[in-house]
Amino acid sequence: MVASVSWETKDAFAYDGVPWDRFPRSPEIRDDMEFLCSDDADVVFQALRGVNGELANSAWPVAALAVPFLLRVAADPRGHRRAYALELAAGIVQWTPGPGRCARDELLYIADGGMRFEPSGWLGTCGFQAARDVVAADIDLVMVLLDDHDPEARRGSRRTGDGRPRGDASS
Repeated sequence: MVASVSWETKDAFAYDGVPWDRFPRSPEIRDDMEFLCSDDADVVFQALRGVNGELANSAWPVAALAVPFLLRVAADPRGHRRAYALELAAGIVQWTPGPGRCARDELLYIADGGMRFEPSGWLGTCGFQAARDVVAADIDLVMVLLDDHDPEARRGSRRTGDGRPRGDASS
C-alpha cells in the first residue's frame, strides 16, 4: 500500500495521492499531514504531535503512510522540528509509542516483534513492515542525516518532558 505511493507524490507532499481512506483513523492523520511543511515551527510541532497521537492510539497501519513524509521533513534542512519528525518515523518502524521512544540509530534496527494487533482489531504488523519498506526505499534520505548540520537531526532527538526537542526550541 505505501509502496504504491509514487515518488512524485512523496516529494511534492501531495497528500491527496495517498490512500488514507483505507483506514478508520485516517482523517485525523491526514489533516495533520497538511501542516508538516508550514513556515511556523509551532504549527509543525502541533502537526507532529497529532501524528504522534495517532501512533499512541495504535493507528499503526495508517501511521505508516506518514513515514515517507516524515523522512522528507527530517531531511529538509529548511524544515522545522526535523529531529521530532525523524523520531516519529523511527517510532512507527519500531512500534514504540511514547515520548523519547527511539532515535535514528534505532530506525534501522529491526527486531521481530511477532504479530501485533491494534485495539480496533486491525493487524498492526503490516503497518510496521510497510514503514520499514519506506525506510528501505528512502534510505538516501536517512543517509543524508548522517552528515546533517543539526546535531539533533543527526542523532534523532530524545525530547524533554514537555515534548520539545532538547536544545533549540525550534529545531
